Amino acid sequence: MIAIRGHEEGELSLNRGNFIELLRWASSTDPVASSILEDSDRNATYLSPRIQNELISLLANQIQQQISKKGILL
Repeated sequence: MIAIRGHEEGELSLNRGNFIELLRWASSTDPVASSILEDSDRNATYLSPRIQNELISLLANQIQQQISKKGILL
């Protein structure tokens, strides 16, 4: 298991957590991820711990669906 959130997730923090860093990495090629980071109001970034958990849950469900469609056993 990897840590999702860092100690401090502010813009200048060096330990923002894996979720924020993965989102920042994804934003280099994904316009949706880019808009989450670039276009959101400073007070409404939608990256709170609760939102992060919801996004992770949604992604996990998508991955599970893709695995079961392909018949891959875990």
